[in-house]
Amino acid sequence: MNFGEPLAVNQFYKAYLEDCPRAINAIRSKLSEEMSKYMIDIRSAEFYDTYMNLRTIYNQSMRRRHNIQGKICTAGSCDKELIRILEKTEERN
Repeated sequence: MNFGEPLAVNQFYKAYLEDCPRAINAIRSKLSEEMSKYMIDIRSAEFYDTYMNLRTIYNQSMRRRHNIQGKICTAGSCDKELIRILEKTEERN
């Protein structure tokens, strides 16, 4: 299991002293950005279920594409790549 690097909140200390709510929002935003790297992060509320279903339907194809044998490709590169492709398609349409 990979949790990434710890987030050094001391970089937000000066902002916290100047404007507490804004600094907390900045920390929350940075934390969200960093956590997104290590999880399935589907941001489309409208097509969330579609993305989830396509993860299942195209799992085998994505494993072949990434040359992954055996286990189902879950929260790794296959799912993240498929979601990236779907997000780009959604943006274009």
